[in-house]
Amino acid sequence: MGCGESRSSGFRSGLRLPFLEDFEDSRVNASTIPKAWDNLYSDLPLTDEELYILIPHEEITEEGWTFEQFLIPWERLVKAKKAEKRGGEANKPQDLKDKLKEILTATPLTFKMPMQTLDENCDHALARCVEKMAEHPQCGVRIVCSTENPAGIWESSKLCKDLALFRAHAVKQALVMQGATNVITCVGLGANGACTCIIEEVDMVDAVKEEQKLSCAHLVFKNPATNADMEVLFEKRPLGFEFNRTAPITISKVDRGSHGDEKGVKEGWIIERINDTSFTYESNFQEVYDVLVKALRVCPADGENGSPTKAPPPPDDLKNKLKEILTATPLTFKMPMQTLDESCNQALAQCVEKMAEHPESGVRILCTTENPAGIWGSAKLCKDLALFRAHAVKQALVLQGATNIIICVGAGANGTCKCIIEEVDVMDAVKEEQKLSCAHLVFKNPETNADMEVLFEKRPLGFEFNKTAPITITKVDPGSHGEEKGVKEGWIIERINDTTFTNESNFQAVYDVLIKAVKGLPDGDEKMTV
Repeated sequence: MGCGESRSSGFRSGLRLPFLEDFEDSRVNASTIPKAWDNLYSDLPLTDEELYILIPHEEITEEGWTFEQFLIPWERLVKAKKAEKRGGEANKPQDLKDKLKEILTATPLTFKMPMQTLDENCDHALARCVEKMAEHPQCGVRIVCSTENPAGIWESSKLCKDLALFRAHAVKQALVMQGATNVITCVGLGANGACTCIIEEVDMVDAVKEEQKLSCAHLVFKNPATNADMEVLFEKRPLGFEFNRTAPITISKVDRGSHGDEKGVKEGWIIERINDTSFTYESNFQEVYDVLVKALRVCPADGENGSPTKAPPPPDDLKNKLKEILTATPLTFKMPMQTLDESCNQALAQCVEKMAEHPESGVRILCTTENPAGIWGSAKLCKDLALFRAHAVKQALVLQGATNIIICVGAGANGTCKCIIEEVDVMDAVKEEQKLSCAHLVFKNPETNADMEVLFEKRPLGFEFNKTAPITITKVDPGSHGEEKGVKEGWIIERINDTTFTNESNFQAVYDVLIKAVKGLPDGDEKMTV
């Protein structure tokens, strides 16, 4: 099976094209092929030369051509024509704004009591939205919700605005769980006479700015008196309440006139969730506390009584602080030279702590290597090695809790092994991340039992694989990107970006992650089916 396209509706699965079902013995010929194409791809007209590709006359028998013979050139031409069309439309296969509107017009988003929980019947519509968003990784997305006029428990405009924002965050969480990776910002318009929820395309840079501006901490408390979940959005800090130092974290005091008092927080309430992280009675106190502190860092500082206080002193300069940390503890790597040494963990934790003080900043990881030698005998291999190392550092930072936008750069050989982490403007980071996007796969070579790391920079990848887990490479196309990267038959996919799989993993789960990783890659020059 090829990488980047599903064969669930292909001829090899035994399915037939509806408009060819009446033809004898499921065969096609020179007269039925143009009709088939026009029925399926009327927006991709064929030239005479292209039609000839589909009908290599010297290979057609008197009985016609079987679907199996017909499939390969057909799919090659479909892929080439679609790529050609995308190139003519500035890489926008479908207008995202109109497509999202079309999906949500057909299936409007609805909410269950207590009115901020999405109905399950919305899942299919959201999955379609995520699919279209994945075709536009360069676009940001804004979720805008409104409510009916104030009434009942939502008796004020302020409460209606909170409700609308709760709903927007519920939709965002559902999109992320479906696999969305675009920058998503949430807006609650409050009461405007109608319950609406739209998902619209916005410029990526505008989305980043808007997300920073609308930053808030979303906490869910358990009210033990009623056993009800109480959702609260905090828009500034300090929150204005105190709590015990054991898990579960229970509110022991709410300061009168504070932001917490304004939001209706009560003594005895128990913290159950912070943003997208849920906790139980068995959760570790320090773990919950660290997530809470991290969530509050994005909220603007304000006074405990609702009036602004004197601005706190600015945090340490991030650029100099990162340099200071890595000068004291340079990052080192173990054999096979892209695995971080455990001695770096403390330095990386310090970097994450400082990065958390600057959520508005992006971060670039830049690695270099020594001059080509040994198994890294070429400048190209050294550049790959440097990029592997940068991704290893990024993965370690994310595991330590980093939430900044992080980009990786492999500068290749310059005579010294070096890895620096530096501050960059977040807008520059977004643009650079788009430019440097790649899919990072780790294969197991069963002959040597070694892990083989490969960074794919374009699609198609150029290999085929079995339809069972673990996914094993069955064929590598000559001259493809996969062959260029050294992929071999028999290799087994173990990891895709930051997701690791085992022999027990579900095939569809691995395949879905692979498709998602490949969708973000730019099209290469290959004209082959993968």
